[in-house]
Amino acid sequence: MRKALIVFCTVCLGATSALIACSEAASDSLDAGSGKDSGNADTSQVGVDQITPDAKPAFDASACPNAIADAAALPVVVNEIRAKGKEFVEIFNPTNASIDLSGSKVSDVDTNGCPKSSEAIVFPANTSIPANGYIVVFSGQTDAGNAVQTACFDAGPATCYYANFGISNTTGETLFVLTSSDAIVTNGFYPPAAADSGQSWGRLPNGTGAFAVNSAPTPGSANQP
Repeated sequence: MRKALIVFCTVCLGATSALIACSEAASDSLDAGSGKDSGNADTSQVGVDQITPDAKPAFDASACPNAIADAAALPVVVNEIRAKGKEFVEIFNPTNASIDLSGSKVSDVDTNGCPKSSEAIVFPANTSIPANGYIVVFSGQTDAGNAVQTACFDAGPATCYYANFGISNTTGETLFVLTSSDAIVTNGFYPPAAADSGQSWGRLPNGTGAFAVNSAPTPGSANQP
């Protein structure tokens, strides 16, 4: 009888171990996801609701000067990034009210992982982003800081700005939206070689989803799978 009990317990333990192994494998598969951003499934939080696993900063934001702002004060999102081809970062207003961007900034990442505010574009006074609307910042431009109302590449009716900083397709990039005091409001992370030259990296569904490859760049309009 004792021998049978030992055998039974051994079988139970083996089945339990197999069940745990299967559960862990399923969990790992879900965390890994698919596509080129599979290594970006970090679920750590740094104090900003809009800094999500698909758009994480590659640093501890609390170590940066004036690190975190109240996201509710400037509820915009980094919605689309293009690093191969005509580089841009698109900012989207997911609310039903216009948002004043006067004095706020868009920045790339510095070598220490914090925003490189010294090269950030600063939105001039009276800059606003309409309800459910867009502002597009084209990077790698010499005439940085000037609003462009015409000859706005393919950004449609969206107001456009030029920035000096570049967006690296080779090493990846983090783009930030900052307050006038350089506090981080939100960010978007572009993994290395995330999108080809005829594509972009954007939120799907538009404005709210995780980042994925868009079928084509859509600066100033909704992202498309």
